[in-house]
Amino acid sequence: MVESILPILFSYSKMVQINPGKKKNITVIGYGGMARSLISLFSLVGHNVVVTGRNKEKAERLASEFKVVYMDLDSALNWGEYIILALSPSSFDYILRISPKFTSKVVMDIFSSKNEIFKELEKLSEIYSFNYISTHPLFGPITYPVGERIVIIPSKTSKNVNEIVNFWRECGLNTTVSTVEEHEKAMAIVQVLAHFYILGLHKSIDELRKELGIENLSNFYTTNFKELNKIIEKVSNILPVILEIQKSNPYAYKVRDIGVNELQKIKEELGG
Repeated sequence: MVESILPILFSYSKMVQINPGKKKNITVIGYGGMARSLISLFSLVGHNVVVTGRNKEKAERLASEFKVVYMDLDSALNWGEYIILALSPSSFDYILRISPKFTSKVVMDIFSSKNEIFKELEKLSEIYSFNYISTHPLFGPITYPVGERIVIIPSKTSKNVNEIVNFWRECGLNTTVSTVEEHEKAMAIVQVLAHFYILGLHKSIDELRKELGIENLSNFYTTNFKELNKIIEKVSNILPVILEIQKSNPYAYKVRDIGVNELQKIKEELGG
């Protein structure tokens, strides 16, 4: 019982102890799961937060949930010091259209894959004179993600990188400063390979249930399989994001190829 309760107490203790050095005006563009997660964190810390986006109703609903403010895009961009692009890679055309309004702002994206989008945003930051720093929150859409980790990737136009690192630390996150290349290689292992195996496991389980005629597999779940099944469900719930990462990471083909080869080796070693 104590082992179950202590992690919760520690988590809430960290939340209570968060104390930002200076409150920032933060504009979040987006209203999806990760926007919700970051807004919960910013509001917990006490920063001034505005939500905006293409869908006014969704943005207003999210703002209302955390008692922050909704503004139209132009007003929100003019007001904010930090602009958080809590959008999917499919929204890049939208970002391209509004990027001339980012001048003199600190702009951070939260894309999982950085390869091409990082280069494009870096070019835009040079054209429109904004301070671009890429980030990757290493957690899913959870509320109050205190204690989680975020990767920070400076660009050619990044200024005061230490200020951004301190900003995220004061929000209660652990930080890792990286390069695009290092980030993409690490994500190829952590995300591409892991998700590739999970997708394969999911499909294999479905096929084997049919092949072997097991109707109520849940009656035979072991403790470890229960945990695996939770992970499979999480991945299935964000399948479009998972597939986007599989397609966009420049090292994806290589790690999938190695992954399949290693499985083949294990199969041969086991024999039969």
